[in-house]
Amino acid sequence: KKASKKDSPEVEITSVLENMKGTLKKKQKMVLTYSLIAASAVLVLAVIIYYQHTADQQSREIESRAYNVYYNLYQKKSMSKQEQYQQALDLFQQAYNKQKSPRVLLYIASSYFELEKYDDALKTLNTFTKKHANAKDMLPIVYQKIAAIQLIKGDKEAALKTLDTIYK
Repeated sequence: KKASKKDSPEVEITSVLENMKGTLKKKQKMVLTYSLIAASAVLVLAVIIYYQHTADQQSREIESRAYNVYYNLYQKKSMSKQEQYQQALDLFQQAYNKQKSPRVLLYIASSYFELEKYDDALKTLNTFTKKHANAKDMLPIVYQKIAAIQLIKGDKEAALKTLDTIYK
């Protein structure tokens, strides 16, 4: 019996590479399809992230302008309190429409309160308690404002219940 000759390592590597090339040619369409799907997914994700970042940045800019108007900071022309709070309310609502923030919603309610639109303020504060119940640091302020509005409207029993909610 004769021992079979083994091919040299170079020949083996070359044959393996040729086999891989053949396999890739056979599956080229599938590889191209998966590559396009992956590239599309990355592109869509990049567009979504860019849009969110831009919307967040615009919201912060509007919110900053609203704070300046609300607290009458850096204003070039003087406004009456009604104009000041109405303009701040409009800016806060624009910021809230761009990004739903509990802090901005609280300022919307405060603007309504300062404008003496108590029903709108109460409605906004109730929306806050439903949508942003996890904002534990702001809830006592919200309930305090609700109680103040209820006292202004003459509903002392509801105000006591609201204050009891703060206590609990």
